Amino acid sequence: MQMLSRNDYMKLLDKYRNLYAMYVEYPHKSIWNANFTDASVRQAVEAHITKLGNPPILLYVHIPFCKMQCYYCTCHTTITRSYDRVKDYLKYLYAEIELIHALFREYGTKPNIKEIHLGGGSPTLLQRQEFDELISQLERISDFPYIDEFTIEVDPRAVTVETLKYYHSKGLNRLSFGVQEFDPEVQKTINRVQPASLLEGLLTPEIRDLFHGINFDIMWGLPKQTRASFQKTMDTLLKISPDRVSLLLLHYAPKVKKHQMMMKESDLPDLYDRTLMFHDAVEKLTGSEYVRIGLEHFAKPEDDLAKALKNKTAGWNSLGYTAGRYRNIIGIGTGSASTIANNYYFQNTYEFKEYKDFILKNTFPVFRGYKLNRDETIRRELIQKLRVYFTLDFAEFGNANNIIFKKYFASEINQLEEFVSDGILEIDDKSMRVTDFGKFFTMQICRKFDRNITD
Repeated sequence: MQMLSRNDYMKLLDKYRNLYAMYVEYPHKSIWNANFTDASVRQAVEAHITKLGNPPILLYVHIPFCKMQCYYCTCHTTITRSYDRVKDYLKYLYAEIELIHALFREYGTKPNIKEIHLGGGSPTLLQRQEFDELISQLERISDFPYIDEFTIEVDPRAVTVETLKYYHSKGLNRLSFGVQEFDPEVQKTINRVQPASLLEGLLTPEIRDLFHGINFDIMWGLPKQTRASFQKTMDTLLKISPDRVSLLLLHYAPKVKKHQMMMKESDLPDLYDRTLMFHDAVEKLTGSEYVRIGLEHFAKPEDDLAKALKNKTAGWNSLGYTAGRYRNIIGIGTGSASTIANNYYFQNTYEFKEYKDFILKNTFPVFRGYKLNRDETIRRELIQKLRVYFTLDFAEFGNANNIIFKKYFASEINQLEEFVSDGILEIDDKSMRVTDFGKFFTMQICRKFDRNITD
């Protein structure tokens, strides 16, 4: 990181602290609307198949249940000890799968699914009978021999080596572990106690041979974290040596997520210290031969994600960085979001009762959506390229989108001067590049190209 005095760096953090956005979609969900219905989904799928030729899709399956509440969590989850609730939910999830199956069958085809992601919640709480049933249902709309990546989000407290072998026997080939922290004191504070030895015991040589792209989610900004303790966590991570690492910032919003009130605000590291934690982690990872993928993801050089970055096929969406095998997503289950025909967005209702009512009416459980116009698709492409590569060639981007870049974005380019002055961005006649120091502020640069925000 470029060295600045604490005062100078704090001034920059204060200047840009309220402008942070992830841009997992563009435009943001806050401007999606309720005018999108079952009929809209059917229209989008028709365009996806008849106009675009049924391009590749990732299928996201949401299992919202957890047995315990992790205090840091901002995911859409339901805490329950009743497995009957899980089985009841699955009945309606399977009915949603049937809706998809029937709709694509009208056009004599299946969704062209290249990747599957089981997320939550905790999909690892499914018992084998229900997991077998889920796989059978997914096979109805997927050709498993042609799936490139089949991922499950893993709660390491809920599985054994034998469980992981079982997952592989069902076609899964990638694991994503919710680690968050290795420090015992921090783990207690966030209600997620799982010693490093648990991960080490699970990731045997045999398991590493069966699965590729093993990912660890690590969270910074947690209560009781310090720079020193977080450096030890990163040292432990490097010892275990996952294929991929995601560095996630705690989103502290106790007014929205009431369970976060269990974490004392006074225990959170301050803005400056938590930012330095992130920079320390970046330096450790890149110094250990991990390749930086965009802002906060890292992969070993031989991993598909690092290869995709080198080949300029990597992408970014709500599930993180991808190897670029798909642009469209079908999300099933409560709260899941979809991108269909490249320019339609949909999101399922969060509430199970509403979800159930939609399904019983034989309709897709959509409660909001959005259709991008041409300008929005151009801006989305620009934001995603900056998010992944930190650089943009004006002529190349303009030719790809049939625009004269500096004319089309003249107003936005003028607004970027403050980033140049702050050492965050470099601009010349041919391109713009985020500096190494400025990468932390990439989202604030992207914000200048967001037409739905006025500073």
